[in-house]
Amino acid sequence: MLHKLHGQPDSYEKKSAPFELRHNEPEMLTPHRSKYRMGKTLGAGTYGIVREAEGPEGKVAVKIILKKNVKGNEQMVYDELEMLQKMHHPHIVRFHDWFESRVRLFEISDYVHY
Repeated sequence: MLHKLHGQPDSYEKKSAPFELRHNEPEMLTPHRSKYRMGKTLGAGTYGIVREAEGPEGKVAVKIILKKNVKGNEQMVYDELEMLQKMHHPHIVRFHDWFESRVRLFEISDYVHY
């Protein structure tokens, strides 16, 4: 189930996943930690990296955004997530889910091999 981004109820629980934990990066351990097995890095950009992963739905792409890289532009990221949740077209990469940790935001979408 995808998350409602604006006006979520008080009972809304943020997901978190401590991928690639470092000793100086305390994050809560959640069931999402084991949900995706991270693979190689596919690319990097201004805000983060994209890695392949193996998940319950098969091979997926995981866009990992460092929150410090989008500081001041957080709304841009949440707007992107909201838009991706609404997109359903056979010629557009399918968005699966998203979750966040204290320092990162993870977007899960189809893995497209070309």
